[in-house]
Amino acid sequence: MPYVTVIFFASLAMCTLFIGTPQMLQDNSRLDTDFPAGQVLGVEDIAPQRQFADLFKENFRLPQMTDTHDPIPYPRSEMSSFECENVVAFVIDPKNGVELYNEQADKQVPIASITKLMTALVFLDNNPGWDREYRVLASDQINGGRVYVFSGDRVTAGDLFNLSLVASDNAATRALVRSTGLELDEFVVLMNTKARDMGLENTSFVDPIGIGAGNVSTARSVAELLNTALASKHIADTLSRANYVLTTANGKVRTAHSTNKILKEYPKEEAILIGGKTGHTELAGYCLATKFKDEHENEIISVVLGEGSSPRRFAIINNMLDWTLENYEWR
Repeated sequence: MPYVTVIFFASLAMCTLFIGTPQMLQDNSRLDTDFPAGQVLGVEDIAPQRQFADLFKENFRLPQMTDTHDPIPYPRSEMSSFECENVVAFVIDPKNGVELYNEQADKQVPIASITKLMTALVFLDNNPGWDREYRVLASDQINGGRVYVFSGDRVTAGDLFNLSLVASDNAATRALVRSTGLELDEFVVLMNTKARDMGLENTSFVDPIGIGAGNVSTARSVAELLNTALASKHIADTLSRANYVLTTANGKVRTAHSTNKILKEYPKEEAILIGGKTGHTELAGYCLATKFKDEHENEIISVVLGEGSSPRRFAIINNMLDWTLENYEWR
């Protein structure tokens, strides 16, 4: 019984300490404000007469806001104009999804060999093994672009993967698809299924190479495709290569050079190139999708589709990057 009495009075003392006596509650229930009864007060109403923190007892503290998000790009006070004539162009901060530049970014157009980004993703889902040897067939040969593998060559799936993305080799891409054991039409179905699963709007594929007019997308969706592709270390490492040295099983050595000439210009003081993919057909024009990172780890994806010349697509991407870094600040 004595223990019960002690516990009772101890509890009563604690309640008095934290809640206060009726008189204390009466004294502290009044605010030094003269607002009419019934008015709902916001911070903006109270602030001119009292500091918001004064509404709390001294032993209480306002919760501190913690800034855990990635820095967000904000336009500078004076922004210069920028125009891309007769092309589809798009710039976005992929970390925050903030659109930085838009020129017909939702227009559906052919994307040529940028298609090979989706081919690489579907291959990774069906990879037979990087060292799995494949014998190149005559039916793998296809016109368009430079070719580094020929009928009878015995190469690995890893070789084909690198040649497809680095040199945009069409024959290597077709052989890469066959190395999975899937038929071409089965592989294309998987490409379109993956595009839907990724939420890529106005995007469809008719072949894994990009030569068909039905390989179409938008600059916005291409930016998402590139960002997803570069999340794979295998693809990111491959797209950062300026060249790839192939040695066939019968000892033939060939050096394949990247179609992405902009690789030679980076890193620069203000940014590095994480990776990119080119594309070109008569119908699609010259295309390029790139991802950059500045010295503060802020990321920028730039896409240009339908340019009339190869040098200009690289110039436009460089100009868009310079314009973006000059006109936006991340904070």
